[in-house]
Amino acid sequence: MDLLDLWRGTLSIRRALVLIDHLPATSHYVAALAEDPDLPPPPDTGPSSPRLTEWTPEVRVLADLVDRIGALIRVQISQSQRRPPEIRPYPRPVTAAQRSARRARREEHDALVSRVKNRRRR
Repeated sequence: MDLLDLWRGTLSIRRALVLIDHLPATSHYVAALAEDPDLPPPPDTGPSSPRLTEWTPEVRVLADLVDRIGALIRVQISQSQRRPPEIRPYPRPVTAAQRSARRARREEHDALVSRVKNRRRR
């Protein structure tokens, strides 16, 4: 892609913005935005799941290692008769199918809870 295509009329502004929005988190553009002192800091939304396009085999292996090290830390702390801290697993990408399945399970759960509550009232 050539950004000069914007001025040549062969690349629309909308298409350029879509391409920019889909740049990986490790791109120079994202790094420049993070270092820009004139921009407000992004809201802290907590840990988010990585993009599927950035979920390489190397990242998957590293995420598994991080999780296993966390499990080892919990085991070591529990050996000292103390309660181990909660160690969250490394975030994984979430697909639309997984979100849909999670939503369906939640709706089933809510329906069951509603039925149990209604039965108690009788």
